[in-house]
Parts: sequence; C-alpha cells; structure tokens
Amino acid sequence: MLLAVAAFYGASAASKAGDANRLLVFRDPDSGMPEEYALHAQSFEDTVSAGRRDDRLARSFVLAAGLTAVASAVLFIIDAQRAPPGREAIARFDGQAPAAARTSRALHCGSGADTGWGLSWTF
Repeated sequence: MLLAVAAFYGASAASKAGDANRLLVFRDPDSGMPEEYALHAQSFEDTVSAGRRDDRLARSFVLAAGLTAVASAVLFIIDAQRAPPGREAIARFDGQAPAAARTSRALHCGSGADTGWGLSWTF
C-alpha cells in the first residue's frame, strides 16, 4: 500500500515537472515568440512547489515501505529462530478440552485419544 501511494505521488511529481517545463518553453503559436515570464510566473512557481512537495512525499513513502519490509523480514527471521514450546505447552488431548484449546490445535499425534500426548501448533 505504501508503494502504491509512493507511485501516485511520484507520478504527480512527474506531471508537475512536465507542466513547469511546458510553461518555460511555451511559445505563442501566432508569433513563435516565447511568452514573458511575468505572465505565468505565479503559475510556474506554484507548479514547481507542488512538484517538489509531491517528490518529497513520494520519497518518504518509498522509505517507509522499505523500512516496513526490512522490519517484517527481521521479525520473520526472529520468529523462525525462536525455540519450539517446551513439554509444558503440550496438552493432553482427551476430547474434553476447553473450546479455546480445541480450536488452537491444528494437529494431534499420539497413540490414542485417551492415552497419548499430542503435538499442537497455534498460529
């Protein structure tokens, strides 16, 4: 999502740069002479400042997206390196477990429902 917003502001900054360039190189179609800067100075300055603002926003959103990706990767690696839960986290499955315990089990392995210890993973 951050990259999409960055792309939007990047496209907007590029559009503003094109508008500013058009204002600088515009020539009167009848005479072929460029217009005086004073005729469109305010429009040019507004366009340039809006383009710079959009460029800063685009760069900020790209940076935020990059930081988010790095943080996600680091947290994913830390989670993968975490030791599996100890034996105390493995509960005996006897069919009478509370509803929260039943819904958190994704897999149960054992010699029997009434005698075996089970393995459970929660996500």
